[in-house]
Amino acid sequence: MAMSHSQVLTYRKIRFMPTSVAKKTKQTGRTGPDTRQRILDATARVLSENGYAGTKLSAIAEHAQLQAPAIYHYFASREVLIEETMWTGLAQMNVVMRERLAALPEDADPFQRLLSAVEIHLTYMFSTSDYAVAYLRNHAQLPPDIRERQAQEATKLAVLWRELFQAAAAGGYIRKDLDLTMMRLSVVSSLNITSEWWTPRHGTVSELVAMTQEMVRSAIAAR
Repeated sequence: MAMSHSQVLTYRKIRFMPTSVAKKTKQTGRTGPDTRQRILDATARVLSENGYAGTKLSAIAEHAQLQAPAIYHYFASREVLIEETMWTGLAQMNVVMRERLAALPEDADPFQRLLSAVEIHLTYMFSTSDYAVAYLRNHAQLPPDIRERQAQEATKLAVLWRELFQAAAAGGYIRKDLDLTMMRLSVVSSLNITSEWWTPRHGTVSELVAMTQEMVRSAIAAR
């Protein structure tokens, strides 16, 4: 069963919080977890705006409203902090995609589900989560060891998209003259790359969704 948003974040807190911090928080009632979450939220925002290379601890501290050295009370290094933030964005995207697709009407056909996945992907990125934008914008820039540790979670998302395209093709909703793998990679890549250029100056998220869905429909739908 897919984890909820809160379960994902709770898992990450438990997994990465230093034991000394967790014990101190429990004993004193200090808001250690709240500060830790504030740091993660700030990191997601800075990553989404500045990119991996441009993400500095000083900028994260400013967004989190604390002194930069305080970050090391919760995270051993910049790389550890960025890795957790990026993993959270990827894991949350997996959760949201699966939950919202599962909530579609039972009579939704495979192509409607595919177009809904396009909507879910874009609206979650730009209406809800700095974490998703942080991951999608920066995952290719991560050091190889971090990408390797996140590969299993990334594969889950890739499998979901593959299943959506395969179901639509099997149902006769997709043009037979197109290579299914190349088509899927092209569509998903175009969704992901919007994290690098889209801003509200280009229009509303709803307009972006409608345009992208029409692009997909026009390019791949069976005639």
